[in-house]
Amino acid sequence: MAEFELGHKEIMEANNLNQSDLPKEIEIKILSLTMLIGSYDSTPSEELKDEIEHQSAKIGHEILDYLEKDLPEEPTLHNQSQHQQQEFGGNVGHQGAETGKQENTEKRSSKGLFNFFRL
Repeated sequence: MAEFELGHKEIMEANNLNQSDLPKEIEIKILSLTMLIGSYDSTPSEELKDEIEHQSAKIGHEILDYLEKDLPEEPTLHNQSQHQQQEFGGNVGHQGAETGKQENTEKRSSKGLFNFFRL
């Protein structure tokens, strides 16, 4: 069996998850990926290996999204700017929401996930 960089498996291990802990949609994608790995074992190619690793990375992102949806929402600069706007009557604008989204991306990338998935 070939050595793959399977991001979804690493994320599952890091979060102590079994496949049955995940939503059915993700389970189905993992089963499909498992069949793709079986195809690789019988007829290996670099193209198929790249596809397997790419699909694994996509599934890994879906698992992270699933895990993050259960977390309480973090206060963002957008929420803080609304509070400041109410408190001080100022017009802070839309930039706070974009900064909050950027911070979330930076948190993920600081854990190396974007670098790991080559995104």
